[in-house]
Amino acid sequence: MKNGFARFTRKLMGFAKSLGVALILLSAGQALADDSVVLQLRWVHQFQFAGYYAALEKGYYAAAGLDVEIRAAGPNKPTPLEELTKGNAHYGVGNSGLVVAYQQGAPVVALAAIFQRSPNVWLTLEASHLITPLDLAGKRLMMTPSVENAELLSLLAMEGIARDRLNIVPSSFDIDDLITGRVDAFNAYATNEPYLLEQLGIAYRIIDPHDYGIDFYSDVLFTTEDELLRHPQRVAAFQAASLKGWDYAMAHPEEIVDLIRQRYNPEKSRDHLLFEATTIRTIMQPDLIQIGHMNPLRWQRIADTFVRQGMNTPARPLDGFLYDPAPKPVAAWLIYALVAALVVIGIAVLITGFMHRANRSLLAAKRSLQSSEYRLNMALVAAKQGWFDVDLRSGKVAVSPEYLRMIGHAAAELETDVTSWMARVHDEDRPGVREAFDACIASGGPTTLAYRRQTKTGDWKWIESVGKIIEWDDAHRATRMIGVHTDITERKRLEAEILDLALHDHLTGLPNRSLLAERLGQAIAASKRTGRYGAALFLDLDNFKPLNDEHGHDIGDLLLIEVARRLKSCIREIDTAARFGGDEFVLVLGELNEDVDTATIEALQVAQKIGAALAAPYVLTASGDGRGRTLEYHCTASIGVALFGNDRVDRSSILSRADSAMYLAKHAGGGRVQLVVPDGR
Repeated sequence: MKNGFARFTRKLMGFAKSLGVALILLSAGQALADDSVVLQLRWVHQFQFAGYYAALEKGYYAAAGLDVEIRAAGPNKPTPLEELTKGNAHYGVGNSGLVVAYQQGAPVVALAAIFQRSPNVWLTLEASHLITPLDLAGKRLMMTPSVENAELLSLLAMEGIARDRLNIVPSSFDIDDLITGRVDAFNAYATNEPYLLEQLGIAYRIIDPHDYGIDFYSDVLFTTEDELLRHPQRVAAFQAASLKGWDYAMAHPEEIVDLIRQRYNPEKSRDHLLFEATTIRTIMQPDLIQIGHMNPLRWQRIADTFVRQGMNTPARPLDGFLYDPAPKPVAAWLIYALVAALVVIGIAVLITGFMHRANRSLLAAKRSLQSSEYRLNMALVAAKQGWFDVDLRSGKVAVSPEYLRMIGHAAAELETDVTSWMARVHDEDRPGVREAFDACIASGGPTTLAYRRQTKTGDWKWIESVGKIIEWDDAHRATRMIGVHTDITERKRLEAEILDLALHDHLTGLPNRSLLAERLGQAIAASKRTGRYGAALFLDLDNFKPLNDEHGHDIGDLLLIEVARRLKSCIREIDTAARFGGDEFVLVLGELNEDVDTATIEALQVAQKIGAALAAPYVLTASGDGRGRTLEYHCTASIGVALFGNDRVDRSSILSRADSAMYLAKHAGGGRVQLVVPDGR
């Protein structure tokens, strides 16, 4: 047995040596190979492929001994996968659909995932009120229904929308189809079409599969199994040079934008390319994740998603799909390790059952958590809410995509610290926001506040924020605050409308008695504070009742509306004209002269001006049953004037004096002014 094992070992070591010699010869042959290669892009020249342009123009490919030709694609052209399998290109840029091609037999190898999440989104117009995936059921959806857009179809399937409820319109790749209403939702790239709508001033919404837990890679650099088998060193060199190019492009976006415009004649403007660069940074997350990183488990989840959606029937596992730039050689010690492994396996078998049960429990808990997170995220999106997470030690703030859309910013455009966030709060609201923020830190409990926050366009939105402390340090100092932002702009508008209805006469739009009392009280207080007189004018229309009795309330209402318009034209912005009831109106004049005689003259001048304005003929055109009937009517007003100043009076006594003066004018024949001054003259 011992001799047999020794012979086996010697044979295995001999094989390893022979294999090593073969690898050396293969490497030598490769060094002499033709290193001119073609990279096939998946679309036209734009910042989406910035890293490859940088690798070429900065000499990274040349330094690796590579002569690279970069070919653009476009609508109705062969895909990178087709070009590579036909031998027309050596490397290509694809998306997560590559995993389907691989499992169905295509000889592809994924080298690097440049985009850590897919920019593939549904785009809708804000006016359409299509906010969530469920809203898209039965709507006209423009897209190419293939594995290229699997994340969009998966999103709809996750929401329970069956394929037969999808009204898919083949893509024209023209955003005008969405703008003109030919379709309700458009399959867009977050890096591209949103810019076009913003330039046109068209409000839009993004329905992003990533917000609902569908996490696909995109813009995956790939090659073929044949290229890797024949030229492993070239594959390693191409991958490394490409990733170095991406590092440079992310560090110098404006330089690469200018390079693209000079060398590649793109269809986009410089501003459009910069928008694309900013959005791509949020998708790649180069400050957090190494460019090109791929997680095998995540690829497996992506593959499983394709299977669930009926887009894939896998014929092989993913073992050879992901590129390993540094495969481990077979070593002599591995033989002896195998013997030890047999012993370990025996022990492992004993605990496998326990671990299996534990893993099943953990998986169930994880799925429950993911489901809860998904439902929470869906609820936040539907309610127009976005979350925030504040690190109170560093002052850094993280926010959700829905909040970014709420205020119209891309992630890279938004300052991520508390100080910058405070700077965009309305000046009048900032002290209260600061006080509430500090109070939340001090108490730890939920704190709610409403304030105005500036959007990207410079407009102001009302935001309601609810925050709570969830972490403290050892000294019990708050270290982390989380919460939600809600857009309450519409609610504030409705509240303002309700308040306006409560304080204004619905017919004339003038302040009603409630608002009149408030304005008169303010004028009395101001008069006592400044020493300047004020006046209340109480007026009654002299012959309004005959008009109503003879021609009906519709004509009477028209006259009251015109009276209100004339009254407002006779007074200053600081003065108030109010409807007291029926055909009675009250005016409050503030900031008259400090001298009572001069103030009296000023008040009488306004009253006489009003009397003349109201005495002018009224041309009234009826509506309703009497539509088109025009009536000319003459109507005068009796006006009582009561001055107030340093005397101790209240609102009711001033109105009572003005009302009494008005009746004196009416009993004297109407169409005149009667005065009462503070000392009773």
